[in-house]
Amino acid sequence: MLLCFVMIFSMITVAVPVYAAPAASTTLTVAADKTTAAPGDEITYTITMGPVSDLGSIQMVLDIPAGLTYVAGSRSLASGLKATLGFDDVAFTENIATGRHIINGAASAADYASAADTVIATFKCTVDAGATGTLEVGLKELEFISCQSFEDITSRFSVVKTAVAISGVTPPPATYTVSFNSNGGTGAMADVTGVSAGTYTLPANGFTAPDGKRFVGWATSAGGTITVSDNVTLYAIWEEIPTSHPAKPTLGITGTYTFNGSAQTVTVTGFDSATMLITGNVGTNAGTYTASVTSKSGRWADGTSTPVTVDWSIGRKTVTPVIRVSGTYTYTGTPVEPTFTVEDGGVVISSSEYARTITDNDAVGTGKITVSDKTGGNYEILTTSQTFTIGAPTPPPTVYTSTEIKITADKTDAKAGDEITFTITMGPVSELGSIQMKLKLPAGLTVVAGSCQLATGLKATLGFDDISFAEGTDFVITGIASAANYRSDADTVIATFKCKVDAGVSGNLKADLKELEFYSVDFTDNTSRFSVAPATVAVTIDRTKVSEVAGTSDTATIPAYGGAYKKPTVTVTTGAPAYFNIDNGNGSWFKKNSAGGWDYYTEPTFTEGTYMFHCQVRIDGAAGLTHMLDSAGITVTVDGAAWTTDTIFVEDTYSCVWADSPEYTVAAPAGTPLAFMKSSAWDIENPKNGVAITPFSVASGATGGTAPYTFSKVSGPAWLEVSPDGTVSGTPTAVGANENLVISVTDSAGTPAKADITLTVGNTTLNPADRTKVNKAEGTSDISTILVYGGAYKKPTVTVTTGAPAHFDIDSGNGNWFKKNSAGVWERYTGATFTEGAYQFHCQVRIDGAAGLTHMLDSAGVTVTVDGAAWTTGTPDVENHYSCVWVDSPEYTVAPSPADRTKVNKVEGISDISIILVYGGAFNKPTVTVTTGAPAYFDIGYANGHWLKKNSAGVWERYTGATFTEGTYKFDCQVRIDKAVGLTHVLDSAGVTVTVDGAAWTTDTPLVADTFSYLYAGSPEYTVTSPSAATYTVTVTAGANMTTTGSATQNVNIGDAMTEIIYTAADGYYFPTDYTVAAVNGITVTRIDFTQIKVSGTPTAAANITLTAPTAKAKEATPTAVFTANGTDSGKLTGIAAGMKYRINDGAWVDITATEANLTGLSACTITVMKSGNGTTTLDSDEQTITVTKAAKPALTPTLLTLAGGKGSIPTGAAHEFSTDGTAWTPCTGATENLDTGKYYVRVKANGTQLASETQEIDIFLYGDVNGDGKVDIDDLTRLRKYFAELTTVKFPGADANGDGTVDIDDLTLLRKFIAEEAVVLGK
Repeated sequence: MLLCFVMIFSMITVAVPVYAAPAASTTLTVAADKTTAAPGDEITYTITMGPVSDLGSIQMVLDIPAGLTYVAGSRSLASGLKATLGFDDVAFTENIATGRHIINGAASAADYASAADTVIATFKCTVDAGATGTLEVGLKELEFISCQSFEDITSRFSVVKTAVAISGVTPPPATYTVSFNSNGGTGAMADVTGVSAGTYTLPANGFTAPDGKRFVGWATSAGGTITVSDNVTLYAIWEEIPTSHPAKPTLGITGTYTFNGSAQTVTVTGFDSATMLITGNVGTNAGTYTASVTSKSGRWADGTSTPVTVDWSIGRKTVTPVIRVSGTYTYTGTPVEPTFTVEDGGVVISSSEYARTITDNDAVGTGKITVSDKTGGNYEILTTSQTFTIGAPTPPPTVYTSTEIKITADKTDAKAGDEITFTITMGPVSELGSIQMKLKLPAGLTVVAGSCQLATGLKATLGFDDISFAEGTDFVITGIASAANYRSDADTVIATFKCKVDAGVSGNLKADLKELEFYSVDFTDNTSRFSVAPATVAVTIDRTKVSEVAGTSDTATIPAYGGAYKKPTVTVTTGAPAYFNIDNGNGSWFKKNSAGGWDYYTEPTFTEGTYMFHCQVRIDGAAGLTHMLDSAGITVTVDGAAWTTDTIFVEDTYSCVWADSPEYTVAAPAGTPLAFMKSSAWDIENPKNGVAITPFSVASGATGGTAPYTFSKVSGPAWLEVSPDGTVSGTPTAVGANENLVISVTDSAGTPAKADITLTVGNTTLNPADRTKVNKAEGTSDISTILVYGGAYKKPTVTVTTGAPAHFDIDSGNGNWFKKNSAGVWERYTGATFTEGAYQFHCQVRIDGAAGLTHMLDSAGVTVTVDGAAWTTGTPDVENHYSCVWVDSPEYTVAPSPADRTKVNKVEGISDISIILVYGGAFNKPTVTVTTGAPAYFDIGYANGHWLKKNSAGVWERYTGATFTEGTYKFDCQVRIDKAVGLTHVLDSAGVTVTVDGAAWTTDTPLVADTFSYLYAGSPEYTVTSPSAATYTVTVTAGANMTTTGSATQNVNIGDAMTEIIYTAADGYYFPTDYTVAAVNGITVTRIDFTQIKVSGTPTAAANITLTAPTAKAKEATPTAVFTANGTDSGKLTGIAAGMKYRINDGAWVDITATEANLTGLSACTITVMKSGNGTTTLDSDEQTITVTKAAKPALTPTLLTLAGGKGSIPTGAAHEFSTDGTAWTPCTGATENLDTGKYYVRVKANGTQLASETQEIDIFLYGDVNGDGKVDIDDLTRLRKYFAELTTVKFPGADANGDGTVDIDDLTLLRKFIAEEAVVLGK
């Protein structure tokens, strides 16, 4: 019995017993990469799961103490974890806003089991400023379930934390408890607590020995130590007390001993194990030991009891060790510290046994480890070295900031009816978590039904949860991943589709993509990285060639002397569908000039001369797709006469050629009197000083009489000459006005006849080369207020501050906004509002009109600056009467401000939960339609929506059964706002209420990012019960646009009434007075009022009743009010009625009670008028918007009084009104004249929705008329002298005699000279 006990306890001689982990126990270890750290340090944690079985789902939440901060984006699941576990999905989701970072995942096919450790994930934390002590990261909210048995195995799991000492604080050592068992003795010994790991000295025995026995020791020794590494219980060992005493022995040592790593027992001569006890005879480490022998009976035969001892030793082992390097090493800029072991025949030698040096470890190449002996220890280490390889770092995976999506076609040329296969291929890509693209096809290509196919295995290739290529009105490819982004350095084929070329189509047809949208799994919008290279297919038609066109016309009858100008009509007799294109500007008469050239002729009648008709022969329209002119040549004949033709143009949809008729000669009939007809082409417009005009002849204007003719100048500018043959020439010599040129023609009759014409000669302007050069144009604009996200489309106004008379030509069609497309190409933009993107404004800077004759842009270059920013310019185009240059603004970026997004704090919806969640019903996720709070939506379709079922322990488990069985359920999902609307709307971070089918759902704190926001929402609990035979099931299916406050599916005991269900019409809908639903098996529907109906009754059998949807409320008719301005700040609103309301800009609504309303205090504004709904069956009308403008204040320059007695005048027009007192106004019909000295008032009168302008005050006076009597005389000089002597005041502006804007001594001097009749001029 004793021997058995000794053998049992001999198993814990060296250490606390180590027990094998039971199969049903698994540890989760959160290990840190360091044991000490300082504030600011980064710590990497690794989560490792020990041996495990029956694992079908996992959930764990990081438990991070105060003093540590989770590093955003540092989460990483172990590589291939999803495949390792065999899970359908596994994710590591971080939530920086709430601090709840969760790892969860689930399998559906089989549980995971492993006898080895499994690395789950890594993450990082930083040490906060001021953190001290020791910090441990753990795990909480553990949940582990079998997917095969559905057993909750959470209780099997425990968490092991790693302590990290902060700011040099050493982690407290682990301590253990040593307990004592009397093992048959009596008495008690207290547990020893706080025992540190390591050597523990065995205490003296405190128990009372059993009768006839004595204490031998604890476990296997009667004294000495044990090694503690866990809680341990020590058992007292007893032996029988002997009755005889042995002789005291003489001890000796047999053999020598060298360290071998194991305990060695020395052979002691003289020791008798039957009568003696021995200690100190076992040793492991090198060193000197003392063996001590005592008598089992307690004394020797000589009566003494002193132990007999003998010394013995274990020597050090001499070894040439093996250095074994583990791992691979990459040089990262700091010396490499390799991990290695020093071994003796496979046994690892403690690092305390040797000294080590690492060399050549600070660069890529070969490093060296050298170990050598240290004094003491178990080994004598002979110096040994081992090399290891240091590799170059692997570059990080490329992040592709530009990815091209290419569409290729299986043919480059096609004809009508051909089928073309297109392939969509994505170039190298990274950070791809979702995809959206729509086909953008031109007219002429029709998608072949059923041909839209994703590339084989694309879902697996991308690692997406789902991806599809939908056909319909929009051919759209959409897909999404939840676990990880996709990246590829190679091209990825996305899909193929086929198109058929439609009949009658030709030209280049381009297959393209539109509405691109690409996000990463963390919802970063990467769409801007993507561009599209479309495929172009040339489609041709086999058209019929036309090489001969003939026709009849009235051409020969038209050019007749004195006949009215008219274009001919040509009827095609051969060559249709070709036709003569005459009336749309492509047909004109030409007349031969004296030089033999042809001039465009548009005079009202035909005169003597030679004429030709010039026009196009064309095939176009529908016929242009089936016929074409023969590019090899064509003959054109009209009235049997050949017409000459030019180059033939053949395009995809039309063809044409210019054709000229034969010459037609028109002569004056004999006896026709001499006539001289003027051509408007002979008028001389804008001659340039010093620049000779181009000589021209007027000879062709003379007809009749007797030839030859002689021409002469009757009158006109001196610089113009007329030669006898009718040639006009000359060079202007001065800038200014010119008189008209009169030319006479005389015939050669015996009594010569004579006729005159008058040519208009314009003012002589500067020589273009002498114009003032403008090389800098600067201005200010309203671009910053126009170009805002969601702002209405508008062209800017640029006011020139430097460089006038240059101006920005914007409103004439030369100014346009451009927006950069996904391919980086600028496209003209005309959208109603400005959306997100890059914009640029393109326009001309011009000098023209009268200013174009005096100024010009510098042809060497012009700098253009607006609002302090440089605009790019082209090459100036400088002409004789104008100059211009195209300019482009800088690139402007329009993006919504996250702070400006519309907050959504309430989301309501209706669902089909009541229909889905019934006993035996097929498993389905619900559909929730948002009725309030859009564009928020319930994210259910992918990984964010799950049914949960409460297990017997009251714990919620994810439910994926085929049908719904009895139990308690709830649904969890995300409510999200993302993608494009995530830029304009956001969930309110202060909190969001979520209600579905009238019932509140629980929510957490919304997570708000720049481009998206979401929260987790949970439904109420739903109970599913098995219907009994004693019940009837009543199922009510709601119509669209209604909500309920009761259960839509009820199991009603036979004979009992069902629980009433109230349905409420959604906003914008009502139940009309004639609303009815047929009763079903005792269940009836009753209309309560416009807003509610009731379902009730006692079922006589199972009843399924479907409710008719409520009626949509109609909008009231949009008002057609009219605003008529009648002052600078007032007007009248008519066309209104009681029940309407209006507001000015965004002010408060004002109820309308009459048919008209007088509005005052207005400025340029917007008046909004609306008809209110009746509250039951109608809704508010759409708003009518009336834009009220205000006329600009006039800046008219008056004509002042003159010394000759002339009256003053103001250049008013029909748009003005005039006043002498600023109160009473008279409409103007033209200039306001015959004005005496005085102050007058002018404004632009109110007109329609335009308010009258502010008033311009105008003084009418005579320079030098100091007293305002309308003349300048000695009284004015006297009054001005008194003014300077400060004896009187000056009331009239005429006191400013020299017109320089001030009244000073210069005016007095000038007036004195004028009165003295000296040669001076009053005024400017």
